[in-house]
Amino acid sequence: VLRLARIARVFRVFPQLFVLVKGMAFALKSLFYMLLLLFVLTYTVAIVFRYLADYSEELTKWKYNSVGGAFWNLLIYGTFLDAVRDMFDGLRIAGAGYAMLFLGYIFVSNLTMLNMLIGVLCEVIQKVTEAQDASDKKRDLQESLYEILQMYDREGKGRLRIKDFDALMKYPDLKLVLKDHDVALSDVENLKEVLFLPKRTPNGTIVYSEATFPTFIGKVLKLRGGNAVQVSDVAEMREWLARQFSDVKKLGSGIPLSPSDAGDQDSEASDISDEAPCELQPPQKQAEVRDPGNAGGGGKQPQLLKPAPAPPQIAPAGASYSDFETALLAQIGGIEAGQRATEQRLVQMKETIRGLEEQMLMLTASSPS
Repeated sequence: VLRLARIARVFRVFPQLFVLVKGMAFALKSLFYMLLLLFVLTYTVAIVFRYLADYSEELTKWKYNSVGGAFWNLLIYGTFLDAVRDMFDGLRIAGAGYAMLFLGYIFVSNLTMLNMLIGVLCEVIQKVTEAQDASDKKRDLQESLYEILQMYDREGKGRLRIKDFDALMKYPDLKLVLKDHDVALSDVENLKEVLFLPKRTPNGTIVYSEATFPTFIGKVLKLRGGNAVQVSDVAEMREWLARQFSDVKKLGSGIPLSPSDAGDQDSEASDISDEAPCELQPPQKQAEVRDPGNAGGGGKQPQLLKPAPAPPQIAPAGASYSDFETALLAQIGGIEAGQRATEQRLVQMKETIRGLEEQMLMLTASSPS
């Protein structure tokens, strides 16, 4: 038992041996079906030789007069190619058709199926090796990022704040780790809008949500080069776009962010105490500007200066987002219709000019020199 335990140490010293054994274990299913197909083929050809042995004494001499004997001969001489020349010469003496049948069995069983089996084993082992390498790199990246993130965990909660994120992006060791694992630093910096969502408290202060270490590490792992796009990535992008359209809807309708959007401030958001809080100021009415020349007495009524003309509005104030979107699409449609009409007029003008040029050429050709 101790000697067997010592042999197990070899797998620790040479991890590639463990990968090969693991690949062979995964290939057992394909190996079983391949051997089953080989068995069916050999059994079928053995039955054919069994019936042909009734018409040839040479086949009976080579023990083809029973299914078991024919199966054994085909497996040893045809599949494993053991003294195949002796068997082939004996069948050639019995008849050329028997030799050709045996030769066809060799092509199918040995040259095709066994080589296919080797190809399946190589492919499975290659996939297992790639998966093992990817798993090792993923684990190494996770451990490296976790060690770096712990340096910025001030409260020991395993969360990353937006201020710590800005400082983290300037850390030299992080750049080296990302470069070693084929992750672009600019892509990680773009995660800022996804990880830290702005919230508004009832008193109007803007706070940002915190990102947990597993969330941050999971986002970084998806940014590795060579990763294929998954359904979860598309769903995440749709969620982010829906959030952005929701903010646009609130801004377009003049409705400020509701206090309920702040959520649980103790667990999901942290107040930025060292920065000045952002306050939402209500829209002020336009102040009445009086003419300074009439500011005095004189019994004249003070005249109000005409306010500057307001910019054209796509939708009336207080309109919903759907109304705003409908009005905007209507204006865009009108612009596109005008462009199409202008293009049609240009085409007509070109055709008219082409017709005039043809008439001028005809007149020039018909006029006497």
